[in-house]
This record gives sequence, structure tokens and C-alpha cells, in this order.
Amino acid sequence: VLTFPAAVRAGFSATDPDESAGHSPEVVMAGLKAWLENTEHKNGVMQDRDDGRVEDCGVMRAVNEMLLQAPNDGSFIELFPFFPANESASFTTLRAKGGWLVTASKAAATAAELAGGGSGAVSGVEVTATVDGTARLVDPWAASSQLAAVACTPAPAAPAVSRVSAGGRSGLLGCAMKAGQTCSVRRSPE
Repeated sequence: VLTFPAAVRAGFSATDPDESAGHSPEVVMAGLKAWLENTEHKNGVMQDRDDGRVEDCGVMRAVNEMLLQAPNDGSFIELFPFFPANESASFTTLRAKGGWLVTASKAAATAAELAGGGSGAVSGVEVTATVDGTARLVDPWAASSQLAAVACTPAPAAPAVSRVSAGGRSGLLGCAMKAGQTCSVRRSPE
């Protein structure tokens, strides 16, 4: 089961999907679902456990990394980096490297979005800081020419959002946050 997180990482890190050393998100998800159907009892307990709980860890890690990644040193956060475009998903307060708790949702891509290479609309994005720092988010609405809108509690109620670079990525949404602050990030109206 530990091959699934490795397949997610290999697929996510491929720069050209046609030259990928890994698999597509759809192939990894189909394999993970098939593996679970063959090894899981109806009550959710794995068959033939070795009490090392490797199966549980591998499944959770693969799914978590399909939903959220903060690669390398956690210099930026990417939502749904390797999740099948034709499936919807959501998560609440996944912990990302760098001291961030992240919540987000993604709708399944429509046929038109799939044809154009889209992966489904992202919404409900919230980032909570557990330490002071700058949250850097790969812009899930990069096709829009406007910056995302951010609202935070407690103050500052409307922190400055800028385009920043980090970890070899440019065009990230950057927002300085204080520990305990939660910011909702949404696409700006056009």
C-alpha cells in the first residue's frame, strides 16, 4: 500500500504529463479503490493486518497528498495537486508544512472543463496560521487576471495579497498572517 503515496509523488512531480514517470491521478485513485475493495472488511478494518498499521498510513498519506501538498520545505501550499479532475472532493483542516491548517473544496470538472484541461472549480478555501508567517498558495484561479480576495479574522480584516515566488514557483498568492488568524481566500469577482 505504500506504493500509492509514491505514485502520487511521482505523478505530481512530473513536469510533462506525457513524459510522466508516474501515473495519472485517475489511475492512482482507481488502483487505491480496487486495493481497498479487496483488503477492507465492511467495518473498515483491513484484512490480514500485521498490526503495524502500514495499510492505514499508506491510504491516508496517498489521499492527503492528492488533496494538499506543501512540497520540499513547505514554502508554498498547493490544493488538489494530484486529484482526479472528474471527481469532487473536500477536506477540513489538513495540516500543511510551515504551520498552516487548510480547508478547501473542489467540484468535479464539467465535460467542457475536462476538454479544455480544467480540473474543477475550487471554493471554500481557508488557511489558519499556527505561527506568524507568510502563507503562499498556488493560485487555484490562475486563469483569472485578478488577484484572489482575502478576508481574515481577527484583524487585519483585509491583509494585502500579492504575487510572490517561493520554492521554485512563481505567481503564488502571498499573505502575511499572525498565529491564530484564519483567512478565507476566494476568487475575486471579475
